This record gives sequence, structure tokens and C-alpha cells, in this order.
Amino acid sequence: MLSTIDCAEQNMQSESVDFRCEQLLRRKLVAKGEDGNPRHYIERRILMPLGVTVGDWRSGPDGAPLMPQGLVLAASEWAKIGEFVRGGGKLEGRPLVDEATFGEMFQGSQVNPAYGLTWWLPRSTPAVDIVTRSTDITSHAAELPADMVVAAGAGDQRLYIIPSLRLTIVRQAKLDIAALAAGKKGDWSDWRFLSLLLKPASE
Repeated sequence: MLSTIDCAEQNMQSESVDFRCEQLLRRKLVAKGEDGNPRHYIERRILMPLGVTVGDWRSGPDGAPLMPQGLVLAASEWAKIGEFVRGGGKLEGRPLVDEATFGEMFQGSQVNPAYGLTWWLPRSTPAVDIVTRSTDITSHAAELPADMVVAAGAGDQRLYIIPSLRLTIVRQAKLDIAALAAGKKGDWSDWRFLSLLLKPASE
């Protein structure tokens, strides 16, 4: 598995980092004499063993797979990935990936304690960039499960994983391309959703 240190020394949450990771992975695979297509590697190494069916995987003009945002999955298939993460990167009780490297994905940095490698964490953060502001879990860190991790996609699509509560939650949404291109933010609130979901039934 590609080391998170290779990809996330600056721990930035941008597609440019994902593209750099893609190129690094491609070079490492080719250097080992393997197929240099990152999609094929991820499918062979992760998705196929998990039984994940890919709906589509969009490619760029050069024919290369779009790694940051090209994968299309049904909710049930995304949930399989969530369950894999909730289980600590194990399949049938056995590690599918290096456990130490897997854990590094969920560690924030001094620059942004609320962001690991493509995963959001319920941590307070000094970061004020537009991407960090797209989720409000950072403002309610003390009120959320400390072990929760969140994958956040375009159109406010979400994958919430809370190991301590044995929860994997998928939220899919219709993507408004025009609004996204115009920089308009929807009214989705992670905190509002999670506070209702995690509210004790007796209240």
C-alpha cells in the first residue's frame, strides 16, 4: 500500500494532492514491473477482494482514470468500503493492507488536525479554507464520537464511519453541477444530521 507520508506531507485537502498521489503510485508500480494503471491496482488490491461492484470510473482527456472524483458507486457498494474501514482495514479478520499505513490515513496534521488523507476527522482546527468550511463537524468536535471518520464528496455526499457505535452510514445526493461550478454551497449540515441520528431514543 502506498505510504500516506509520500502523499500527505503537507496534508492538503485538494485534488492536486490526489493527482500527485496517483502519479507517485503509477511510478512505483511501473518501477516494480507491474501495470501502472492506479485503477487496476486499486480494483485488484482492494475493491475486488471486498466484492465491490464499480458502476463507472470516469477518465480524463488523456484516458487516465480520475482518481479524486471519478469513481461511481451505488450506496450499497460504498457501504462495503465503509465497513472495511470500520473493521480496521481487515477482511474476514485478516489485514488486507498494512495496518500501520492504514492508520496513518486517519491522522490529522498541525496544519489541519481535522483532515487526514482524504478523511475528515472530528477535531477543532485553525484552518479556514473553503474546503474545511464545507463541513461543520470541526465546530462540534467535542460533541461527536472521537473515532468517527468522514469521507465527503461533491454535492454533500457522505460516508460516515463510527467504529465505537458499529455504524457505517452512506448519504448520496443529486449533484448540481451548475451550483458546484458557481461555488454555491448547499444547506447540508453534517452536525445537524449527526446530532439527530445519534440522539438517544429516550430524548
